[in-house]
Amino acid sequence: MKASVCSDMLFNDVPTVKAMESLKAAGADAVEFWGVHGKDIRAIAAASRSLGLPVAVFCGPPVSMIAPDQAAAYAEGLKALVPTCDTLGCRTLIACSGGANHGWAPNDMHDRLRATLETALPVLDAHDLSLVLEPLNASEMSYLRTSRETFDLCRMLKGPRVKVLYDIYHMQLMEGNLTSTLLANLPLVGHLHVADVPGRRAPGTGEINYPNLLAAFARAGYAGYAGMEYWPADDKAAELSRVIDMVKKAR
Repeated sequence: MKASVCSDMLFNDVPTVKAMESLKAAGADAVEFWGVHGKDIRAIAAASRSLGLPVAVFCGPPVSMIAPDQAAAYAEGLKALVPTCDTLGCRTLIACSGGANHGWAPNDMHDRLRATLETALPVLDAHDLSLVLEPLNASEMSYLRTSRETFDLCRMLKGPRVKVLYDIYHMQLMEGNLTSTLLANLPLVGHLHVADVPGRRAPGTGEINYPNLLAAFARAGYAGYAGMEYWPADDKAAELSRVIDMVKKAR
């Protein structure tokens, strides 16, 4: 299992390139971040090459996937990000459904989300891109909140371009049953995010048994990224090194 780190969350007080140097020193295999707005993409790409620290994922278009008549806009947003993906050498984008509107029926939001994903598929195919679709916990006001619906959507699409970003923190809050859920759906997991409950702190500080959990995934064959997306302690360099070491020793 490989360790990626969300620079926007753990090192939000320094430029991304400077954060990447700290991540490399801590033993990270990759960097990830939320959006690209305001970032020096060419400088990040140069740092990625010089440090040997690839960009694992970043967030896709800031377009609702469930609002009426937004499927085409989402596809156009993907096309607009292709040059950035090419510059960074990153082929995977994070997709979040968008906020639920309580005037919309759940079935309508589900159908529009599926239509948006289907409209995106030709763009993904044409540019060798993938999406990882992320359900969030209810406090974040996301429509997509359960792993079951997210995995089912990926199965409906019947292809490798859309998988699930399984955020262990969010799913512990929403449903628990982490190990069984992930092992039952592992081929559809494209990326993991790790943080502990309560407080979204570093793995190993709360109620989730991360050593056992990660070892179960590693034994089942998961060899992708575990992305660090937690609020760090004051001594974040030492803490990050500990968490990365735990991820890499999972077997």
